[in-house]
Amino acid sequence: MSSCTSWRHRGTRRITSRCSRVLFSGDLVSAVSSVVVPGSRGGDLEAYLASLRRVLALRPSRLLPAHGPVIEDPLPVVEAQIAHREARERQILDALAAGAASVEEILQAVYAGVDPALAEAARDTIRAHLTKLRRENRVEETPEGRWRRS
Repeated sequence: MSSCTSWRHRGTRRITSRCSRVLFSGDLVSAVSSVVVPGSRGGDLEAYLASLRRVLALRPSRLLPAHGPVIEDPLPVVEAQIAHREARERQILDALAAGAASVEEILQAVYAGVDPALAEAARDTIRAHLTKLRRENRVEETPEGRWRRS
């Protein structure tokens, strides 16, 4: 008999079988693109990264995402997702240090030349990063809605 472990991330359950080590990862990971963390709709980047790290700790043999192909070698994919988010965070902090102070200014600095069809998703992800950084006391929002490093 197989034993299963499950947990929730943003209301979506993740289930893994301990015997097969296959993880039904839902929207947590994609092999075809990065995942949008919708900051304007409650997307929590800190929780997202914690879920990715939990996947690494489980060491699944395969991931079954909600979209895209089965991920046969999941650890490098999950590590790449974490590295991508950490790199994006550094880019946002660098943009703030260079004088960007609004989500739009950060978008122009970090996502230069972004396809207009993807710009709102990029803004939403920037908001999620800023929320995480504010919780960590690394940035602050002014009363005028501008952002700066703490």
